[in-house]
Amino acid sequence: MYINDDVIKDCLTQIVATQYPWGEFADILRDPNDVGRDLIHLVTLKPNGFRTMFAIDALESWIQTGYPEIKESALTWLSSSIENDGWTKLFFKPRITGSVTPVAGQGEVTGVRPKPDIRHTAQAIYAVFRYSEPALKYLNSFFSVLEKQREAGEWSYFDDPDEDAEKDITTMSCLLMLHEVLHGSDYVRAMITREKRERECIRRHANAVTFFRNNLFARHTRPLFTIGTCTERLHAVFQQYAPELLDEATDWIRDRYDPRLGRWPCDLCESDGQIDQEVKINGLAYATFAKLADLGFEEDLSKLRSVASYLSDNLGKVPDIMAAFYAILGQRIIYNRSGKTIEKCRLPDLKGGESFQRYERRAIRFWFVVRLKILSGLHTLQEESRTWRSVYADECSKTDAIGQRLVTIEEDSAFSQHIGELLSVIRERNPTVIAKKLEAVNEFLKQAHQGEDLVECANWWQSFRKIVWEFSAEVAARVIDKKTSAG
Repeated sequence: MYINDDVIKDCLTQIVATQYPWGEFADILRDPNDVGRDLIHLVTLKPNGFRTMFAIDALESWIQTGYPEIKESALTWLSSSIENDGWTKLFFKPRITGSVTPVAGQGEVTGVRPKPDIRHTAQAIYAVFRYSEPALKYLNSFFSVLEKQREAGEWSYFDDPDEDAEKDITTMSCLLMLHEVLHGSDYVRAMITREKRERECIRRHANAVTFFRNNLFARHTRPLFTIGTCTERLHAVFQQYAPELLDEATDWIRDRYDPRLGRWPCDLCESDGQIDQEVKINGLAYATFAKLADLGFEEDLSKLRSVASYLSDNLGKVPDIMAAFYAILGQRIIYNRSGKTIEKCRLPDLKGGESFQRYERRAIRFWFVVRLKILSGLHTLQEESRTWRSVYADECSKTDAIGQRLVTIEEDSAFSQHIGELLSVIRERNPTVIAKKLEAVNEFLKQAHQGEDLVECANWWQSFRKIVWEFSAEVAARVIDKKTSAG
C-alpha cells in the first residue's frame, strides 16, 4: 500500500528542482517544442497556478522545519500575479490586418488587450487565503470571480462571453477557492456573517454541482484524468453537497481499473498509451482512492497496494511532476490513516544530492530553450505597442534569471561564456546586436558536444540549436526589413 520511501524522496527532489527563480513551479516535458500548443494563441505561457498550488501542499508535510524559501517565493509569485484591477491576465496574440506579418511595418496590430484569466485568478486566491494573511484586495477579487459564474453553474477560463474553454478545471478551481475562502479563512469569518457565508456556499455549490452532473461524466467526451482530478480535489465538496455525485465519480474511475494489469491503463485518446500519461493517471488514482479509503471506502485497498507497487517501479521514468505530486499526497493520507510517522527530509539534503543536480540541469536547460522561443515571437510584436513592450521586458527578465542559473550549473565553461554574453545583449534589447550574438552561439553549438550518448542531452542540444537559429534568423530578417524601409 506504500510507495517506496526512496521513490517518494526522489519525487520531492523533482518538485524542489522545478521551481523557477521567481517562485512559480513549472513542468518539464520531453521536448521543448511541446510548449508550442500553448503558444498557438498566447504570446507567453500560461501561468502554472495549479502546479504551484500542488507543490506548496505536497511539500508541506514532508520537509523538516518547513520550507520558507520555497513557500514564500511561490506565494509571492501567486499573489503578485493578481493585478491592481483584481485579475490575473493572459496575453493573446493580436489580430493582424494588412500584410500577413507586421515585421516589415506593413500590417497593423489590433486588439492588443489582455484577457482576465478566471481560472488562474481563482487558483491564486485559493493559495493566498490558505497559506498566508490575505489583504482586502484579494477578497474583492474573490467576489469578482464568484460573479462570473454562468447560469448553467460553470465558470469558463476567461471573462469573455464568447469563450467556452476548459470549463471543468476552471469550475473545479473556483469551487476550491470558494470552499477555502468561506470555510477556512479566519479573515473572512471576521468580516462576513456565518449565515451569509453558508447562503453563498449553498447557492454557488448547487449551481456548480448541477453543471458537473450534466457534463463531467459524459463517458465519451471526458478523459479519465479530468474526471479523476475533479474527484480528487472536490471530494469534500461532492460529499457535502452531492454525495451521489461522489459515488458516481468513484464508480466511473473504479470501472476503468484493469485487475489483470494491476493499474489504470492510459486513455488512448489522451496519449496513445505513453507511459508518461499512464504513470500520471495512476498517481492521480492513488491519491483519489487514498482519500476515499480515509472516508471509509475500504473495498479499494487492494487497488492501492497494486498501484503503489506500479508507481514504485515507474515514477522515476517520467518527467511530468504531476505524478510526483499525486503520489506524495496519496502517501501522506495513507500514512496518517495508518498512524505511520512521516520521516521528513531536510531541504539541504534534497538540494545537495546528485538527483537534484540532474533534475535541475534538465529543468533549467528546458526552460531556457522555452524562453528563447517566447522571445523570438515577441520580437515581432514588441515595437508595435507599449503593451507588448512591457510583456517583452518581463520575458527578458525571466530569460535573464534562468540564463544566469544555467551559467552557474553548466559544466561546459565555453558554453557558459556564450550564454552569459547572450544574456548581456538580451538585456540591451537591441535586435541587431542580439542577432549577431545568436549567430555566434549557433556556430558554437554546431561544434559542441558531438557524439553525446545521452538522448536527453541530444534532445536538449538539438532543440537549442533549432530555436537559436530560428530566433537569429527572425531577428536578422527584421533588421534587414527596417534597413530596406529606411533606404
